[in-house]
Amino acid sequence: MSQIRTLNAKGIQTEILQNGIELQQKWEEVFAGNLSKGQKQKILFKICMWHIFSYEKMKHISGQAAEGAFNQLKKGKCFLFFHDAEETIFMENANSVKAKDLHVHGQTELYMVDGNFSWTFVLTHEADLGPYFCKPDNVGGE
Repeated sequence: MSQIRTLNAKGIQTEILQNGIELQQKWEEVFAGNLSKGQKQKILFKICMWHIFSYEKMKHISGQAAEGAFNQLKKGKCFLFFHDAEETIFMENANSVKAKDLHVHGQTELYMVDGNFSWTFVLTHEADLGPYFCKPDNVGGE
């Protein structure tokens, strides 16, 4: 989790927690709760949760627009987690976190949410897909 060094260098206090699977389940409930089990299987959701965005199952913004929206957001308490990892990074005040702080060459999927799951910012392992920014009140899909 090399992001910790970057965040700490910016004066952001971080804490490692062991609740990654729980956070992923909550993320699925909030951001993909409108999809049936069959729809999730069709888009390989369990392999890459961000497929809800690349398969256009939820309204979102992507690319530089997503980074811009994320950078301007007032963040407060946030969680940073990785697909299928138990360790997460908790930040009491993530307001100064910018998209560039989260990019790590060769990093797998990275998900950031605020404490209320009112938005998410997602980086993917695919150079030509993402990043994605979404607020769950923008529910779309089939």
